Amino acid sequence: MRVLRDTPGLIFNFMSDVSAVDYWEPGGVYDRPGRFAVSYHLYSMLYNVRLRVKVYLDEDEPEVETVCGIWPAANWLEREAMDLMGITFLNHPDPRRLLMPDDWNGHPHRRDTPLGYEIVQFSFNADEIMKHKPFVEE
Repeated sequence: MRVLRDTPGLIFNFMSDVSAVDYWEPGGVYDRPGRFAVSYHLYSMLYNVRLRVKVYLDEDEPEVETVCGIWPAANWLEREAMDLMGITFLNHPDPRRLLMPDDWNGHPHRRDTPLGYEIVQFSFNADEIMKHKPFVEE
């Protein structure tokens, strides 16, 4: 990645985004090189050129080297992907959770995360919902 920033003729000196994708399928068969992908969105202000670099990661150990030393703007973006998708950015300067509480188990943006929900209360079903809600007894 450092080559993309430092090579004359390229000079991708601005990183606009880091995003992660989960291609999980129930059968575990993927039509891509890996279950996860991390996309780096780069821009050369000198040449007015955009580039997306996509790195595919293994399902068992989704980890990739951090780019914070090359583009400091990647710090919080990598932490977001780490927190929500469970992708490890090796040698990251601050690998703490960014959005979820420290005691949260799992990663909510993974496609295999179990869904939990509460039925929305409308006027026609209010009585039914209220009788199933736990209330503090006096």
